[in-house]
Parts: sequence; structure tokens; C-alpha cells
Amino acid sequence: QTASLGEAVLPVVANVDALIFRQPSTVGDRVLLQTSVNRVFSSSMEVGVRVDRRKASTGELQHMNTGFLTLVVLDRRSGAPFRLPAAAPDAKDAEAVGRHARALTRRALRMQRRQMLSVRPDPISWSETLKDEICACNVYCLLRLAHAPEIEWRRAVDVSKDAPLPPQLQAASGLTR
Repeated sequence: QTASLGEAVLPVVANVDALIFRQPSTVGDRVLLQTSVNRVFSSSMEVGVRVDRRKASTGELQHMNTGFLTLVVLDRRSGAPFRLPAAAPDAKDAEAVGRHARALTRRALRMQRRQMLSVRPDPISWSETLKDEICACNVYCLLRLAHAPEIEWRRAVDVSKDAPLPPQLQAASGLTR
């Protein structure tokens, strides 16, 4: 729909999410890009990209990578986000309906990740669907804190090289001393 608006709007890539490289292409391969608008939000949209290659040597078609882009649509004159019309997939197209639903899940993940990495004070609600993402972001935030120069760390317990690790830490880390 932004194409029909012509020069009035400017789509800008705001986020590249879940870029998965499966294999490289080689010189002579034909690279084919397939895109789909998975979901339209108020001033942005998620676009799925699938990249295939047709091998020069055999003609075989192989899936190379997949990714998801978030495009924000801006008004060219003001630079402000442009309000997009609501759009929904055809209910008879099961593939489009699935992409539409998964795009909302990915958006929730992006928002949760952004909230976790910003060290915002508001709580994040636990979600079984998002548990792996939440755990990974928690580890990342702890690592950021551990390397923050403005934080002084003190040991709460004596950890000498000869002292054994507690059983819980041995199990979690796979390490022993």
C-alpha cells in the first residue's frame, strides 16, 4: 500500500530480526529473493525475506537464508511516522494467517528484548513462550552489568581455587574444581 502513496512516504528499515544463514552462495549462482508483508502495525510493518540460490553447477534450488525486517514508514515532509491503514490476511490463506500471527509473536519478543536490554524499571511479565528469550536477555544484562566500570563488585563468599563449587553451580556450569 505504501507503493500507491508514491512520493509521500519513505519506508525505512528499523530492525533486522532473526537473520538465519543456512549456507553461502558461490560465484555464478542465481540468487532469488522472496518477500512478504507478514503484518502491518500502526506505522510499521514486518517483511519476511527468504533467499534461495539456483546453483550454477546443477540448477538445483537451495534455501540460503531467512530474515525478518521491520520497516517504519515515514512522512517525507515531516519525517514523522506515517499512520498505515489496517490490513489483515485473507482468512482462506492459511500460510498468510500463520505469518500474520507469528509476526505478532516476534514483535512481542522484540519489545521484551528492548525492554530487558534498556534496564528499564518496569517489570516484564513471565511468558512460557518467551522463556528462552527472557533467559538469554537476562544473561546478557548480567554480563553488561559485570563489565560496567561504574559498578564495584565485592565477593560475598570466599572463592578460592581449591574450594569445590557448590553442586548447583557444578550442574549448571558443567565445571568442577
